[in-house]
Amino acid sequence: FNALWLLAAWSYARSSLTDPGLVPDEWLNFVREMDTLGQERSSSHHGWHTRGATLCNHCQHKRPERAHHCSICGRCVMRMDHHCPWIGNCVGFKNHKYFILMTFYGMLACGCFVL
Repeated sequence: FNALWLLAAWSYARSSLTDPGLVPDEWLNFVREMDTLGQERSSSHHGWHTRGATLCNHCQHKRPERAHHCSICGRCVMRMDHHCPWIGNCVGFKNHKYFILMTFYGMLACGCFVL
């Protein structure tokens, strides 16, 4: 029982303190370089390409696919799930695992407490 609460508290700390996965500056620089080179997307290219980037309506930066702008944080987050008021952070690419673990351990600890 105590171990489950400890794991839940650890997961809570990690999910609230870990960067949710902001769009890295290296990616933005890469997109700018590709745009300045004027490379066109070929029809045979099936992987990731810079033309798949979209422009954020709020911060006016290019962002990768599946990145969304958080209106509370004011930033674009890669693979954003939601902004969680309980952890005070967005749940995104880099902290999604810890959020799921926190929920799972908390549920198990509550179940053990009731039983």
